[in-house]
Amino acid sequence: MDPRVKPLIGPWRKPRLFVFLWGLTLFTPGFSQTPPLWQFVPPGRILGLPVPTPEGDWGFLCEDKFFYLLNDQGQIKARWSSGGRFVPLLSRQPQGQWSIQTWDHTLWVLSPELVPIFHIKLTSPLMGPMTTDPKGDYLLALKEGLVLNVNSTGKILWKKNVGSPITTFPVLDAGGEFWISTAEGNLQALDPWGETLVKIKAPTLVQHLAFSPVTGLLMTGAGGRISWLDDQGEEFRIQVFSGQSIRQILVEPTGRVWVVTTNKLRILSSQSRLEKEITLESPVSGSGVLTEKRTLILPLKNGQVVEWDGKGGKPQVLYQDSKTLGPLGLSEKGILVVSGESWIFTALQVSPPPGFGWTGLYGNSQGRSDIQRDVSVRNLDKPYLQIPEYQYFKALVQRGDYNSHSQVIQDMEELESQGKLWSKWNFASLILLSVAQAGVSEPEFLELAVVNNFPDLRKRALRLLGGAHDPRIRKIVARNLLQEYDPQARIGGIQVLGEIGFDGDGNSLRTIYELIKTTKDEATASAALGALKNILRMNGRLTDPAGLMILTRLFQGPFSANLRRDAQKTFQLIIAQPSINTF
Repeated sequence: MDPRVKPLIGPWRKPRLFVFLWGLTLFTPGFSQTPPLWQFVPPGRILGLPVPTPEGDWGFLCEDKFFYLLNDQGQIKARWSSGGRFVPLLSRQPQGQWSIQTWDHTLWVLSPELVPIFHIKLTSPLMGPMTTDPKGDYLLALKEGLVLNVNSTGKILWKKNVGSPITTFPVLDAGGEFWISTAEGNLQALDPWGETLVKIKAPTLVQHLAFSPVTGLLMTGAGGRISWLDDQGEEFRIQVFSGQSIRQILVEPTGRVWVVTTNKLRILSSQSRLEKEITLESPVSGSGVLTEKRTLILPLKNGQVVEWDGKGGKPQVLYQDSKTLGPLGLSEKGILVVSGESWIFTALQVSPPPGFGWTGLYGNSQGRSDIQRDVSVRNLDKPYLQIPEYQYFKALVQRGDYNSHSQVIQDMEELESQGKLWSKWNFASLILLSVAQAGVSEPEFLELAVVNNFPDLRKRALRLLGGAHDPRIRKIVARNLLQEYDPQARIGGIQVLGEIGFDGDGNSLRTIYELIKTTKDEATASAALGALKNILRMNGRLTDPAGLMILTRLFQGPFSANLRRDAQKTFQLIIAQPSINTF
């Protein structure tokens, strides 16, 4: 056993006193009857929050200038040092890479095995953890007011000066838009290519930003204010707790909001209504975590770790320490780790592993149709308006006749056959999208007057779009598919959603389910299963409960034995891996 791991059975420096005091806690009402799984004594103070991996390992930064990775038994699995002091900000990316910053403003990106991949020298400290965008590149917000987009080798793809220092940790919404607040009091949203989509004066001084796939962007501000913002950054709902400072907000995928102030806990509905409120016996001493069973775990200044079920009763005491506890971490296996002033890393089993946990765990599959951004080609084509080729193709599309649209498709199919379409015309996806939506999304269609009947061209346009892998067009394709009447064009659209892959808000899976829930067509069902598999692979998890409903429909529907068997295997794969069966 690693010498830094304290055995729970064995010689102790002061065994009688320790066992006596520990025994008292076991028989005190409200205390956990389960002893710690393990304890680890680090060589120095733990910096920031411990970060779990799906495999059950734990990463943390230590003031001895080492980054440690512990296994699920509390033993050192690996460690790494750059030789410099760490900023207490550790993050883990979806593909397992670790990002660490040192006090000299150097950002290090390590492999899951703690092997350096690249490092870059920044001009000011990071404001918040490194974030992976829909393209798989990294977004970095620098305190000075600079946003960088860096690829997997450390090459800077673009940089954006937002005009003044960034004041809070940024947040990435489900559409891939990067929201930041600045010292000027502005809220800004950048797309994955660095274009400013939104710039608006915030309703008050911004303290925290958070995101829910159901209700959208949330903001806390001075004076205990919580604001719900639409896709243009406009405030459409507020809740104010006067005279109180909000320490933390945690948002469920259902849209419910848990609000932590110094000594009070509250739950707000997705409509901002106050549901529950309690007062704590001791002030909060660190950030809390939400569990799979919808409970909140918090450290308190009196040395307790408490769990509140949100039902209005008194929180249960999970653990008691003689000193103030601080950073918490919760793994997908239901294991909580606690650290604090005692410098002891303690692991507790606080809830069962997520396991199956399907049935309406997070409940809402309706998305946020009430506040979706009006996504259209007009919102995306600004960078290309002065390009002659774009002007030519756009004019052809606007003619609206069969021959003009056919000419667009032929030209692009010819270039695609040479392997040059996306490298030569980076605007091609927007032109193809205009062809693919012609006749199904025009205002005339909503009045049951179809402006054209060219499903063969729409199908060919969608086939080409599948090669674009462009997350910008995902919402438009999904919206148009719900109006598409041609079976072959529907199949093409489903395949495009699968090829894009990114589905942070679950919109693609919900759209696919709507398209196949009554179909008897084998080809449509097969396309739906293929798209679901790719979305699962790209996102590392199911992004919406609709994924389960798709598999159920494919297994129970009037389809071939091979397709039903494939759906069943996919279902079993998801169940066997708890890390991918949460929404």
